[in-house]
Amino acid sequence: MKKGLTNNTKRLSLVFMGTPDYAAKSLEELAKVYEIALVITQPDRPRGRGKKFLPTPVRTLAESLGIPVLTPESIRKDPAVLDQLKALSPDVIVVVAYGQLLPKTILELPRLGCINLHASLLPAWRGAAPIQQAILSGDTQSGNTTMRMEEGLDTGAILLTDPVAIGPDMTYGELHDVLMEGGGSLLIRTIHGLADGTVTPVPQPETGVSYVRKIKKEDAAIDFSRPTREILNLIRGMNPHPLAYAYAGDVMVKILKASAREAHGSEKPGTILAQEKSGILIRTGDGAISVQELQLPGKRPMAVADFLNGNRLEAKEMKRSVSE
Repeated sequence: MKKGLTNNTKRLSLVFMGTPDYAAKSLEELAKVYEIALVITQPDRPRGRGKKFLPTPVRTLAESLGIPVLTPESIRKDPAVLDQLKALSPDVIVVVAYGQLLPKTILELPRLGCINLHASLLPAWRGAAPIQQAILSGDTQSGNTTMRMEEGLDTGAILLTDPVAIGPDMTYGELHDVLMEGGGSLLIRTIHGLADGTVTPVPQPETGVSYVRKIKKEDAAIDFSRPTREILNLIRGMNPHPLAYAYAGDVMVKILKASAREAHGSEKPGTILAQEKSGILIRTGDGAISVQELQLPGKRPMAVADFLNGNRLEAKEMKRSVSE
């Protein structure tokens, strides 16, 4: 018997669906406890600078563990996938950032249901980018939620939650990693609880519902007329990708780290007030930010103190675009 299994859970048949590293970590933890009958993930896609076709992190892990893998282009349009799932007759299907909507025929198949791990405290931030949105919105708390899936977008009944505090300087990447590390254990607790009857689905409340769409590159452009805190949230929420940016003349400057500074004066938002090794000071709508880490085109990220050794931003102000 694998570690963590009880008499009620040791014979459960599991299927796992997921795609990115966030999902791979959950698969890794589940595989320590359960026998995973099948993994379904997205097809290989071109990635990286060379645009080579590479397997998803979930596929790479599953194959290293010897778990059978399917990579349907469209799970809704591939009858062979449904046939295989019916043949396996899984007790539970676990879905973590899979990237495709499941048809009703699959949602209704497992005895214990399809369980989704969502990286927010539902009903807040349903949708595609809940981790980033929590940072962008200046939230002080996030967390993982397990829910029983239904046809609506992240509307299923809540099973368990695992809250996580968001520090004032925490980045999207840092919150992503904290939630990724905790997802597997929450799924295990959820599956155990469903199997032995100690976890009961609770419908999501109608109040507090919010949605987030997929974040686009243009969302990372900094509008320096906005309040300082909003700009800092943008910088944190876009780190490590796509990275918040502004233009100094025709040069795109990506900003990885900054802090708030008091500044009094009538300068236009975006005005570069000072370039010192302690930070590049830029006017905002209600004060200023001090940039401590940046990245120029074709260069690695660097501390401002290193950048200013022989370099300066030649422009007098920072703008959202070259044409602004």
